Amino acid sequence: MPNNSRLEFSISHSTKNRANVEARLDGALVFARRIDLTSLEQVESYADGLHNRIPEFSAETIQEELLRLSADDVADDSTEEPDSIEPNNSKAIIKLTHEEGTVAEEVIGVLAQMGWDSDSDEESRLYSYKSGIAKIHFSNDSGVLNCNIILLQKPAIRELIADSCDLFETRLGKDRSIERIQKRPPPWLVEAIEFRGNHSALNRLTGIRRSPLLRFDGTVMQKPGWDPVTRNFYFPNAEYVTIPESPSHQDALDSLRDLRDLVSDFPFATGFDFSAFIAYLLTLIARPAIDGCVPLFGISANTPGTGKSLLADVASIIAFGTPAAKYPFASSENEQRKFITSIALGGIPSVVYDNVNVPLAGSTLDAVLTTQIWCDRILSMSKTTGELVMDTVFAATGNNMLYAADTARRALPIRLESSEESPESRSHFRYNNLLDHSLQNRPHYVFRCLTLLRAYFAAGCPPQQNGAWGSFDKWSCIIRGALVWAGADDPQGNRTLAA
Repeated sequence: MPNNSRLEFSISHSTKNRANVEARLDGALVFARRIDLTSLEQVESYADGLHNRIPEFSAETIQEELLRLSADDVADDSTEEPDSIEPNNSKAIIKLTHEEGTVAEEVIGVLAQMGWDSDSDEESRLYSYKSGIAKIHFSNDSGVLNCNIILLQKPAIRELIADSCDLFETRLGKDRSIERIQKRPPPWLVEAIEFRGNHSALNRLTGIRRSPLLRFDGTVMQKPGWDPVTRNFYFPNAEYVTIPESPSHQDALDSLRDLRDLVSDFPFATGFDFSAFIAYLLTLIARPAIDGCVPLFGISANTPGTGKSLLADVASIIAFGTPAAKYPFASSENEQRKFITSIALGGIPSVVYDNVNVPLAGSTLDAVLTTQIWCDRILSMSKTTGELVMDTVFAATGNNMLYAADTARRALPIRLESSEESPESRSHFRYNNLLDHSLQNRPHYVFRCLTLLRAYFAAGCPPQQNGAWGSFDKWSCIIRGALVWAGADDPQGNRTLAA
């Protein structure tokens, strides 16, 4: 390049702080970009871009010339006073740059520390929940303390950032000194954090549990608050007896006996069917401990009024404290898919398809029973749900239920067979109001379920023969293994009846 080549810049302002900067080499335009000349980061970026076009001029030389021009430009502007203030020492000091992802991660890291010191209250803690940021909200409903999960929206996120972070940008002052300008949380930062999808710095929240539950390692979550192993927030709604660390085999036998007594009035077709129901109950309680898929439980009766829906309610009351939420079964694949997606988005722990009068079938149902991650397109939107954890336990009730071939191998039948013509007219039950009895004695039955499972883990989970079941091997190892070890009939004994 000739020594007399000349690099010149022309600046035309488009807004108060931004300008169109054109670089001309010997009169020919070689580079143009719209930048903020008071931003060191933007000046550096411009200089690097121009240097790549004309390597004969170093980036440092280009940057120095731009800074000189910007200083002259600032000196000519006497209407704007610097808006710099002293930093708040109680906040994290974070510089806003064009590396938006890095800035967002830094702010999320600050938010992740909020509320986790010993002097803070639980409501100030933030969690990663589904694809957003959430906190636990406590309320007092007619004297009853309750809590629920609140997903934070843009205004709340903006306030949290402003309360915890001292955000700033840098610019050249009139005397060419670097000034630090405090900034409010910009919209791009709030949106980047709200829609991040993966807030890895935050503690993950799976849901709220009202009773103790079994962990992956066989220990029991029974200390109130957020549990780092299951990632559930434990908020007990009753007084539960502490599960012993090492229950005996006899404790397991006693627990099974009490559970058998609870449902002694139901006409189970065989001992296999009783065991399959206890397997359903244990699965609802111990689902977080099963690192794998679980089968669908089909409660079928030979005649109406036998108690199939009541049996599902008993299991739900013991596991969750409320009767089972019941849903119609949609034979349409599209309706099935939309329903399953809504269940995954809502984190619903249990689904009972009630009074199914068509064969249980469908590729969507088959898929959800053998996957731990669900992803689908959001209705009326052009984006997907992202990867959602699928740990819902599915069950169905019906008279003489039938299963399609692929669904049959994913289902565990629980059969009720009554010899009475009108079983709904029965009287003289062991427990006249079984639902009330189950609710009032729920802590006792939860204790019995967890004692049985904990005893099996304390014994080292001795393997039980003939338990292989394809996609449900981990379920079989824990739930079936514990029941067979405790002396119950094999709950998988009548699997072939679903075919």
